[in-house]
Amino acid sequence: MKLKIKDVDLSTGGPLIVILNEEDAREFDLHALDRIVIKKRKKEVITSINISEDKKSIKRGEIGLFEEVL
Repeated sequence: MKLKIKDVDLSTGGPLIVILNEEDAREFDLHALDRIVIKKRKKEVITSINISEDKKSIKRGEIGLFEEVL
């Protein structure tokens, strides 16, 4: 599935983390700390998931990427 990228402008200091909207995570049957593959063209990276309950920060159809993932 394609999601719109949102730069959350934060750094984790190491781990590769993305943020999903709570409703999208439920729809995809994903839970906190699950791993997913992020692909763009020929590049891919495996990341852990955090889930946002705040519907304003990460909206449905978006995926928040930390600096290490970007």
